[in-house]
Amino acid sequence: AQVPVQLTWYRTKFARANAADVPNDKQGVYAFVAIPEVKHQPTGKYVMYIGRAGDKTSRNTLRSRYHRYIQEARKDRKGRPQVQRMFWALPNNLWFYWAEIDDPLQITECERHLKDWLRPPANNEFETFMSQPAEAEFYTSKVEDE
Repeated sequence: AQVPVQLTWYRTKFARANAADVPNDKQGVYAFVAIPEVKHQPTGKYVMYIGRAGDKTSRNTLRSRYHRYIQEARKDRKGRPQVQRMFWALPNNLWFYWAEIDDPLQITECERHLKDWLRPPANNEFETFMSQPAEAEFYTSKVEDE
């Protein structure tokens, strides 16, 4: 199986000040990606979490989900332990990537495929056990501004 639509990814550094970068009128899938900044070392990117904004029963937008994570990242807030550990461990190295998807049914399918293929450590719900590498089509998805 493969992701049901071609994804174009956009990104912003995860910070309250960057919320306006994320569309307020679009739905789709998103990922938190750790990009450690270590001098004199190769740059690595690690997908830490995959989620969705909107589906056939939800009107959440990408920005409304972003704002929810801004709140969850606060140390005085209770939240999902695995997500909070991600925020606390990588406070200055997280990027928010998103891909806009118009069809609510495709949003759910994309999220499921991405989580199953990538097994991000801050997610805890997976549908299948994947013994094969991720589909090449995901890796050739377009990323804006890189």
